[in-house]
Formats: sequence, structure tokens, C-alpha cells
Amino acid sequence: GENSKLKIKGYTGDVQWQRDSSKVFVNIPGQTADTCMINLLTSSTKFRAKITSGNCAPVYADSVIINVNVVTSPTGDSIQKFCSLVVPTIKNLVAGSIGDSIKWYTVPTGGVALSPSTPLVNGGVYFATRSALGCESYKRLKVTATVFKSANVTTPPSNFITCPGLTAQFHITGDGTGLTYKWMVSETGVGNYKYVTDNATYKGSSTDTLKILNVAGFMSGFSFKCVVKGTCSPADSALSTDAVLTVSSN
Repeated sequence: GENSKLKIKGYTGDVQWQRDSSKVFVNIPGQTADTCMINLLTSSTKFRAKITSGNCAPVYADSVIINVNVVTSPTGDSIQKFCSLVVPTIKNLVAGSIGDSIKWYTVPTGGVALSPSTPLVNGGVYFATRSALGCESYKRLKVTATVFKSANVTTPPSNFITCPGLTAQFHITGDGTGLTYKWMVSETGVGNYKYVTDNATYKGSSTDTLKILNVAGFMSGFSFKCVVKGTCSPADSALSTDAVLTVSSN
């Protein structure tokens, strides 16, 4: 994948550089100077110079071979997923085997290697090379990063006042990727929370809105809160503040 050059000295006449192509030497377009510029070899190749002068038969310099240490590109998953909760960076991308020397780029060829501390971008495309034998792989592994937005409570439930026999409801607004909801109730209002399940009294226990049907007076003082989980649960979760139900006797 690197550039090379060959130079010929002590000749008289015109130069045409040639390369071996399937065991037949062919002219290299544009390479007619004493120095031959060779770009991006990906395999070992033979070269020679053809010298012509006047009407004389051409003569050929001894062929030389440029050996290329072919370094295979690293392997890995083409889509790699992370949670924003851990603030993923380039060092969190996985390619190759343990002990491999890996570099990451934002372009398929050329470019500048990224610092391991570079934050990953959701939907960002990255390219990995593997280094060995003093060379870097010409082909690169393409990886797309998916960074899930961690769960967060943007609007907690509010206290609710109602009368016996009516319906009360608590609503929460969450933010994040792949959110799920689970409501909890404390019947003492001072802790000892337990998860709510849908039944004749509660509806929407696994949604962003919990409804309490046919509210009874003894439920006054019940406290509710909600656990919001994201795609990366169980680590990716957020807990709302409490909201209190007040059942008025009037």
C-alpha cells in the first residue's frame, strides 16, 4: 500500500519502465524517466527498464522485484453498539485479535489515525487497519457505530388530587433509545415501593401514563414513581421522583 521508486543509471537512449503482468512485461504508462514512481503496490511485483536508442534493438535492464509484506485487514463486527451512558470512544471499538496493533480512521484510504480518546458518534463510520511486519494493511475493516441514548426522565409525574370514585392518572416523560416504563407504588407513602401490575384498579402500569380507576378514599397518601429503562438496561435506567395521590373527601 506504500509508494516506491526505482532508478536506473549509466544508460544511453530512451527509457520505458515495465512491470510483470501475468509473467509478461508490459509498459507502465507515463514512466519514461530515469526514476520510476510506483504507487500503492498490494502484492510483490517484478519491474525492469527497457532502453531504446536510434534504430538499435532495445535492451533490458535486469529485472528487480519489490516484495510486499501483505498484512491482512482486521476482522470484526460491521455494526457495533454502545450506550451513551459510558461515553464510548475509539478505544471501545473492537477489531482483530488480542495483541493486534489496530488503528482507526474516518476514511477508507489515507487520512490520519484517530486518537483512542475520540468520542464515537451515533451512525459514525470508522475504518480499522492492522499493522505487522512494519507495514499497515491496505484494506480496512468498515465499522458503523450505534450509540444508544441513555434513559432519562425529562418530566417527572406530578401530584394528583381527585375525589372518590373518579379516575386519577400520573404521567411521565422520558428520553432515550428504546424506552420501557414500570410504575411503582408505596401504600404507606414513605417507602416500601412495589411494582404495579394491571388489574381492576391500575391500568397502564408499563406505559408512560398510569391510571387509577375508581379511586378509594383509603388510597389518599399513596405515592407513585416510575422506572424508565432504555435499550441498554438494566444498567441504563432512570428513576423518577415521587408523586402523591390525594383523595379529597369533598
